[in-house]
Amino acid sequence: MNQGFFRGVPSASGSVFTNVLAERSHFADVGQLLRSTLGAEKINASFSIVVPDHDSFSGEIRSTASGVSLLTMVDESLWVGGGLGFRTSESESYGLSLYYTARNYSRTVRERLLAGGTDATVMSEEKNILGNSIVGILGYQWKADASTEDNEWRFGVSLRPPSLQINGTGSYFQSILKTAPFSSTSVNRPNVPTLTEIPAKLTIGTAWIHRERLTVSFDVSLYDQTSYDDMTETDVQRDSVRHKRMFNLNLGTEAKLNPWLQVRLGAYTNFSSHPEPDAFPATRQAESIDQAGFSANLAIQSNENFRFTFGGYYTGGRGQSVQTLDQTLTRVSKSQQVFTMLIGTAFTL
Repeated sequence: MNQGFFRGVPSASGSVFTNVLAERSHFADVGQLLRSTLGAEKINASFSIVVPDHDSFSGEIRSTASGVSLLTMVDESLWVGGGLGFRTSESESYGLSLYYTARNYSRTVRERLLAGGTDATVMSEEKNILGNSIVGILGYQWKADASTEDNEWRFGVSLRPPSLQINGTGSYFQSILKTAPFSSTSVNRPNVPTLTEIPAKLTIGTAWIHRERLTVSFDVSLYDQTSYDDMTETDVQRDSVRHKRMFNLNLGTEAKLNPWLQVRLGAYTNFSSHPEPDAFPATRQAESIDQAGFSANLAIQSNENFRFTFGGYYTGGRGQSVQTLDQTLTRVSKSQQVFTMLIGTAFTL
């Protein structure tokens, strides 16, 4: 089992297999057992790869005549997992998904300060974290009895319990060199236990489908609070990570303009679960950037087996971050703007 990080790109991929445990499949005996135990009429399976977080920066935080502060940072996550869905009746379905997650965090800080002709300070700091966890999601969907052939209402709820950490390792190095008077100090911890927690999440949503030509969906996600230090040792620069209780909203629609063309539009919030950092932080704290965005794409069916999509999504916002300036932790403003173009193809039999 991997206990490091898979290198990935900020995108997602998924597949759904319908009625994989049917009587004619290789798993017919397993399917019969599940159907008799759970009363499932239909069983589907899915597999997906998701990159929920991807943030990087390399450049100057501040540059003056007396000094410069440089930062190189990468914070990214990759989730790989699968799921099973059970339809127990025409109106009810249940689902379970399990993800194996990997987080890669790397931060390098370089500072050079000049207080006089011979008075200089050079500081270097490097911090790395690799973490792996298990994340599970339980889901339930109900189709309203009042649905007709023309209109259909669906309601759903999903629960993601707090993550279960499998592995957490990291390293920390800091060096401070002063010329007047000359002094040199360093901290080198090549193997430090680390902690990464993914808070619990509850999502409630609804969808309205009209003659399979128009779908409108809406959901709200509620996140639980938690707090922890990302490194367990006391002689390193630990980050204080706090998650507050908060929510996010998603609204989407899909319209089938004709048999070969579909249009999809969406709008969403991406509020930060981290509270705003202290005005005068004593420890490094997680950044807080409230964002919002939209998505749009076209799905073109070239024939009955082949489809491709073209579109993209945007997200952006402003907030606060804690950075090292003049060897002092300081709250600074930060903005984040991301536009991603997506092109996908699908072939079905």
